[in-house]
Amino acid sequence: MFEELLAIGVSVALDDFGIGYSSLGYLHRFPIGKIKVDRSFMMDILTSKHSIAVLRSIGALADGQKIRTIAEGIETPERAAMLRLSGCDDGQGYLFARPIAGDAVIAMMAAPRVAAPPMIEATG
Repeated sequence: MFEELLAIGVSVALDDFGIGYSSLGYLHRFPIGKIKVDRSFMMDILTSKHSIAVLRSIGALADGQKIRTIAEGIETPERAAMLRLSGCDDGQGYLFARPIAGDAVIAMMAAPRVAAPPMIEATG
């Protein structure tokens, strides 16, 4: 089934990586395209060297497997800065957007996009 999904352009993400049922074995057994690092690692990222080390290790492991990483629980600019320093590819959390219902996502994607105004360069 995974091969069929990949053939039509679907990427598989492994959620809550680092806790529960997520396993290192899944990384080589299945064609995982992204791993979502559980938010529990981000909760004390500003004060815990252990959390930073775990996040960096997960990032290095993912890089070696050509898998993108997404850290959950990015709720402050400080956590976002630490996310960048730790080597994670992407972040998810309240800093970027609150959760929204599926029908609201569909409406948002269907709405016409407003073009950004052109950049104006200052001349001196």
